[in-house]
Amino acid sequence: MARRGKPAKNGTPPPIAEQKRLRQADRSTVPSPPYLLLSKLLDVGCDLPVVGTACPDGGWRTALPDEWTAFPSGRLAHSFSSYYDGDVERDLSFGDYVRARARIHGAGKQPTAKGPSLAGGVGRYYDYAFRTDSTELGDLTHPVSLCVLLVLVAVFALFKRVFMP
Repeated sequence: MARRGKPAKNGTPPPIAEQKRLRQADRSTVPSPPYLLLSKLLDVGCDLPVVGTACPDGGWRTALPDEWTAFPSGRLAHSFSSYYDGDVERDLSFGDYVRARARIHGAGKQPTAKGPSLAGGVGRYYDYAFRTDSTELGDLTHPVSLCVLLVLVAVFALFKRVFMP
């Protein structure tokens, strides 16, 4: 494991808590936002089941030159575990929402439809996305949000191709 701001042997940066402490001590080590976003997207992408198979063994940083991944001066050396890294309460996941809804309405009872149906499932997704205070969809670097965003972009591109040639 890496200590004192030096990268680990496998190209991974030091633990998140150590990175956060070093960034707060010397803010000049933090790269510009586009590099931070790219680093976060690659971290999230390599954690996804399908995309993660394309990442090299040891993480995506092992495929890049050392000057790009050496912590703290490397542009892609910084990583983040979550949106606020434990500083605030985590957002509501869809699984938590369904469990809470089942407790309120009774186990096995569906308030919008009888039994498991497409309408009941879509209704639950709609309620989760639009009728709850704070969800994982609010963090665009969360895997669920990235998938929803990709679907929306694909739908808009298809709509544009068909109706606006």
